[in-house]
Amino acid sequence: MAEANTLVEKEKVSEVGKEVGKMKPVEVIGTITDYNPRTGEFKGTIGSAGRMLMAMMFDFVDGKQWRMIFGKFYKLRTTGEKSQSHRLNGFIQQICEATGNDFDAVKDYLKRKAIGRGLRYETAPDGVLVPISETRMTTIEIGYVIAEAEQLAAEEGIWLYEGI
Repeated sequence: MAEANTLVEKEKVSEVGKEVGKMKPVEVIGTITDYNPRTGEFKGTIGSAGRMLMAMMFDFVDGKQWRMIFGKFYKLRTTGEKSQSHRLNGFIQQICEATGNDFDAVKDYLKRKAIGRGLRYETAPDGVLVPISETRMTTIEIGYVIAEAEQLAAEEGIWLYEGI
């Protein structure tokens, strides 16, 4: 049984997490219970809130073009003691102590570098790519930022310790 992350967007489809025109993607989470690769048909379930969103979307578009994208659902990053967030912030603190740089500047640098690994981003009105907030990152995405921190530390000759 695979979980599905459904994004419904009106008319144009852009990258996941980016705004489409004036309309933001709608997220409906459900479970695909059966898939027939020969016909492309699938069966699944979504919660009552998801059904309500889907019904509202179908009423709203009424003959207009729309697109639905299915993707694997990833949990949001972990928090608290011995979490990914704690590990990342600990690594950043150690890099800051070794280099004398500001915590927020190092974190922003690492997030921008992680875009190349697949971290989602938004485009600012002036065209600058802005990495998503840490609170919106999945476990995979925060892993990209942690990998960038480890790479930066290795390039600068900084030994990183966990649990500090």
